[in-house]
Amino acid sequence: MISNLNEYQKKADNFIENEKQFHLGFLTTESPHSKTANFSNIIKYNTQKGIKNLISVDLDIVNMLDRLSNKDLELLDKLLNSSVETICKGGRVIFSGCGATGRLSIILENMWRELFSEKMPSLNPNKIELCKKIANQSYSIMTGGDRALIKSVENFEDYTILGRRQVIDASIKDIDLLIALTEGGETSSVIGTALESASRGAKVFFIYNNPTDILIKNIDRSKTIIENSKIVSISICTGAMALTGSTRLQATSAQMLLVGMILELSLNKICEVYALKLPHKPLIDIAEYRLYFERLLVSLDNNTTPMAKWANIESSIYKQNGLVTYLSDRFLVDILSDTTERTPTFNIPPFKSEKEDNKTHNSWSFVKHPYLDTYKTWQHILKREPRGINWQKEDYTEMNVIQGIIDNPPHLTEDEIYSYRIGSEQAIDRYNDKKSSLIYICSSSDAVSGSESWLNKYKNNFGRFDVVYISNEPFRAKLSKTSEALSIVCDYPYTPLSLFEHLSVKIIFNTVSTATMGLLGKIEGNWMIDVSATNKKLIDRSIRIISNLSNTSYKQAAYEFFKTLEKRKYLSQAKYSKSVAIETLDRIKSSL
Repeated sequence: MISNLNEYQKKADNFIENEKQFHLGFLTTESPHSKTANFSNIIKYNTQKGIKNLISVDLDIVNMLDRLSNKDLELLDKLLNSSVETICKGGRVIFSGCGATGRLSIILENMWRELFSEKMPSLNPNKIELCKKIANQSYSIMTGGDRALIKSVENFEDYTILGRRQVIDASIKDIDLLIALTEGGETSSVIGTALESASRGAKVFFIYNNPTDILIKNIDRSKTIIENSKIVSISICTGAMALTGSTRLQATSAQMLLVGMILELSLNKICEVYALKLPHKPLIDIAEYRLYFERLLVSLDNNTTPMAKWANIESSIYKQNGLVTYLSDRFLVDILSDTTERTPTFNIPPFKSEKEDNKTHNSWSFVKHPYLDTYKTWQHILKREPRGINWQKEDYTEMNVIQGIIDNPPHLTEDEIYSYRIGSEQAIDRYNDKKSSLIYICSSSDAVSGSESWLNKYKNNFGRFDVVYISNEPFRAKLSKTSEALSIVCDYPYTPLSLFEHLSVKIIFNTVSTATMGLLGKIEGNWMIDVSATNKKLIDRSIRIISNLSNTSYKQAAYEFFKTLEKRKYLSQAKYSKSVAIETLDRIKSSL
């Protein structure tokens, strides 16, 4: 029995009355998309049509580019010029974000570092030290530090002070440029990075995916930063997401396209100043980037057959309680981003470190580098040493966060990051039966033809072995003893930062993973009903899911949500396999 039947009502009333700044149902990015309203039924009967349904929403990004006003273009031009000025004066271009945009921040830094530390030195042998210097002028701040790339850090995004503290730790100065990325435009930790950077005299751009007037009218913290005269705010509203509220999809893709484009265009001027040669020329202007992005989407729509086969393979493995391990070199950081985001979005086990005991559930999917050990793999995908957070209990007490964080500070150090064994070390617990699978993700830039020796090391341990080839040219490599490769041929140009290659991998993985979870029943309509409510935004989203799908008021849905939480507290200490939203909906349906 519940010890106090009124306790859950008090908690619900407190959330309704005192946390209104986290009630976000009015935001465009939190609204259901009309195109995918019937997605869960479509994917159930025809995987390929379901995937086409998801890709159709990505065209909203093209429409966003078409809607950019002269003022928007002026602001983007200002960002371009600020990037050039910052690099040429020795400052750093710093990206900050949380969750999906935090992982995007790390990828953007990776793209920049890869260009100047690996590609440019061979083209400019007399300026190797200069290239290394420019490589180090890129930096990223992810809420929760680099550990959050592989496992989400609960509750951190709710605090402005945590973002400010990460800026202090990064020693941001007045010669630096901060590009703050937040899909909603309301993420407290990202706002904290922008406000602290501005107070230190740095140039700050704040980029978000919702209409400015809605944010100013409804959310105080958004109003504060948007109206700050020291900060340049840019709205790139793409509309609703294909999966309601899942901003890892179109919103983050739009930010990758836009910021990546600005960075590439800035390279023309930077390399002119330093007399450096580029491996590929940037495209001419925003119109050309728009054209090639639309062509990429058309080509993906023509590749729904292999993507559907891939989603069917993965869903079948998970239904049998099997595990998937992605093996990759070129795309490892991109794959990490998608796989990590599946945990809160679809309530599945997070990645497990070597420090956790064998009783901890294995993550459904994992990533490994084929031949580098874990230490080298982390440096390879980040193009630098990992950056951890070493705050102690006293630090969290001083920052006045919730007692749960103070009592149990999360493990976010460099040592903790290295404990996730994403290198070539054996992982017996991931392939100890024939239900598990290895999926090798490669492209034309991978040295596939000479890789049989290390591939054999892996594929002999798995029940099945598949190759997914993602490139802008047909699959030509010969891989012995493999099933036929799933070849996804994308139409994209080579550019300095490999922007379109990263975009293609992101959209493909986002689409296939969403389709897979749809096949597993974790989506109803276009609502992510199995979402993990790990922060205030996700509690609000869970309440709205319950309200929408049970046709009840927000207040009643909140009561039902917190009632479920209270039952869990008193009836069992075991971890639940279902999300609070699903358990609540099941209880409501059973009472009808």
